[in-house]
Amino acid sequence: MTAELTIYELFQEAQIPHYGGADSFALNGAFLGYGVDYEVLGATTGDMVAEILAGADPATTPVRTFENGIASINTETCEAIGFDLAEIEELFAPLCTQIVELTTAESFE
Repeated sequence: MTAELTIYELFQEAQIPHYGGADSFALNGAFLGYGVDYEVLGATTGDMVAEILAGADPATTPVRTFENGIASINTETCEAIGFDLAEIEELFAPLCTQIVELTTAESFE
């Protein structure tokens, strides 16, 4: 992810939207990071543990997947590649539990 800091400007100049698998990519300059909604993941995992502790058989407990995550949009990169932020948010809204706007940061303290 820190390598993103060395390449994001090249993508901006070429007007190529670069996607990453987590918000940290967008924090480092990528157009968009799309990752798991950890609150939903934690609640679902807790429910599964409760079911097993109440007697459910772990071997037959179904695997669960998620259809939605969090889209983190780097507003600086969005503008640099010529996208309209409101339009991008509207397009991603049905695919997410949350949309986060952020800007490039080189330090995460």
